[in-house]
Amino acid sequence: MKQVLQFIWLLPATILVWLFYILPLWLVTGDIVYEGKEPSMPVWIFKVISKRSWYGRAWHRWLGWSGPCVYLYKNADNPNLDKITRIHELAHCKQQFKWGFIYYFVYILATIGILISNYWSKEKRHGYLDNPFERAARKEAGQVVNIPKEYWTDGPNDYNPWI
Repeated sequence: MKQVLQFIWLLPATILVWLFYILPLWLVTGDIVYEGKEPSMPVWIFKVISKRSWYGRAWHRWLGWSGPCVYLYKNADNPNLDKITRIHELAHCKQQFKWGFIYYFVYILATIGILISNYWSKEKRHGYLDNPFERAARKEAGQVVNIPKEYWTDGPNDYNPWI
């Protein structure tokens, strides 16, 4: 019963994810294959298998991505990294089940709050890496939670990875 209620709670976001991500990659481009259902929760697992289309190539850059009731990944050719990525993304699925369709708004608001606080705070934080949802997922996956500035993807002075 709990899984049915969670599915209904996420239904608006689930419909959007299926319409814009899963169906185009699966039915139109053939860049992903269905692998099965996650045993611990109502999450369908898909694997990115090719880069035939521009859409498949765009998704192939990511190791993993989670949407409501969906986990999409590519094989990293490293079983340990695949396992960590899976745990990390399933942690995001749990967050989505908790927050429902408002998850995306809260996630974005957390990032915006970090970026705005950087204008007056002496200790700058990264808009993506310091997002509490990302930190919680990294913690659950056993990844480093506090990533030093020198290891930020775009350098220690880039607090906003989207600009």
